[in-house]
Amino acid sequence: MRPLRHPSPHSPRRIRIFATGAFVPLSSVRALFSEWDAPLAVLVDLVDNLEAVKQWKPGPLIDLLLSRSRTGVHRVASILERLSTAVQRVWRSQITAFIVHGSISPTDPLASKDYALVDGSIPSCISPQSRDSVQYVGRAVATVKAAKWQKQLPTTIASEHTNMLESVLPQEQHAFDRVIAQIRINVSEWLWMNVLTRQDIEDAVDSLGNYFLLRNGEFSLSLIREIERLKVSRLTMRSGPISMIRDQDLNLALLRASLGTTAQQDPTLSRLRFSLPSGPLRPLLPSLAAPNLASSTTSDPSLFHSHLLGTPLLLSYTISLAPRSLPRSD
Repeated sequence: MRPLRHPSPHSPRRIRIFATGAFVPLSSVRALFSEWDAPLAVLVDLVDNLEAVKQWKPGPLIDLLLSRSRTGVHRVASILERLSTAVQRVWRSQITAFIVHGSISPTDPLASKDYALVDGSIPSCISPQSRDSVQYVGRAVATVKAAKWQKQLPTTIASEHTNMLESVLPQEQHAFDRVIAQIRINVSEWLWMNVLTRQDIEDAVDSLGNYFLLRNGEFSLSLIREIERLKVSRLTMRSGPISMIRDQDLNLALLRASLGTTAQQDPTLSRLRFSLPSGPLRPLLPSLAAPNLASSTTSDPSLFHSHLLGTPLLLSYTISLAPRSLPRSD
């Protein structure tokens, strides 16, 4: 005797029965949509998270979608990857406009009016080096474009950079870093050959030797003494109400150190700026002020910029592009 076999819910016989308007078992409906249970639950949770924040910046939004897409459920990962890719393409179009054309979107711009990237505009998957390069290239192209000089970035280079950017997404970190680095090299070479004047280059090289390679020893020793005085007056327990060292204090020390030296009459001195990446320096507690002998004997060359103050201290030089030194179009 042959055992009875229940027909499949999707068998032609069942379909004919359902088509006559008799009934549709709820189990069949549930079985049909069961594969969407997990994706719909994830999407509902994603929408709840998105609605909980009033305004999303592109960087955190891309980070959220990328983190959600890293799941073992294939259907969920596929859906979130497509959402993440769509958002990254929109972000890439704005970055392309900024890097290639020096343009900033009037709504939700990625950069401020002085061409500095705003907080939250860059996803965390992009390295700090690429972030700096994006800001450098965008500012350079926008500055040249705003000055309306006769020599502008050639359209061939702009088209090449556009194609390079369209071939990668931010989530492809190594490929994206490589593209951004190449674009920076191309723009820097073009600026060097077409925008920077001979006088700008000579001044920059002289300043490099005088202030960064310590060729002007008289000024360097005077600057060290000024910073030591600043440390004593601001970082000791007897300091007054202003017991911190800020960027402007260090820049004022630059000017004081130049008095009575050959740097006093150097116009390029105004292009030097000190900055504290970690913020203002405050005095340490007595228990924390004891020197660490183990760290003082380290041979790590990256600590060179922290010898003067015990914290990273950056000295930068700004090259100003004078419009009168370049041909200008009306």
